[in-house]
Amino acid sequence: MSQTTVDIDEIEWGDTPIKHCEFIRSTRRISSMKPEDIEDMVVNATLGSLSREDKEFIVRNMAPTLEECIKGSKQTRITYLYNLMKLLTYRYKMYKNLFYGAVKASDLVKTEEYHQRVFHHYEALRSLKKRLIGGKELLLRDMPKVEFPQ
Repeated sequence: MSQTTVDIDEIEWGDTPIKHCEFIRSTRRISSMKPEDIEDMVVNATLGSLSREDKEFIVRNMAPTLEECIKGSKQTRITYLYNLMKLLTYRYKMYKNLFYGAVKASDLVKTEEYHQRVFHHYEALRSLKKRLIGGKELLLRDMPKVEFPQ
């Protein structure tokens, strides 16, 4: 797409569909997870629904890496999942804006593509939240609001 790298520190947590206090409460679960459970949660459940391009974008912009997360300390795991949540939300919002731009331009092919990518990012966030918060569902109304391009 338009950006190949992004500064993860510039993305605000306020846009993520998980409350910060819920994420903090889930840190106990994160720290006690087995390495294979973390890998399954990230690779299969979360990133499994994304396109190859989006997976590569997330891998390229993640710090720490998945390997560092799996072998790292509790704080490394928390930082990784925190940044993963922010990147997924960032791409969700980006595709939502592109979707509205394509609708406005009456480009049906791009509209369908961006709509599908928005849905895939929603599913990735929903799956991650469900795993972190212990089954609590992510509702569409909880997703970040996106300003329509004028």
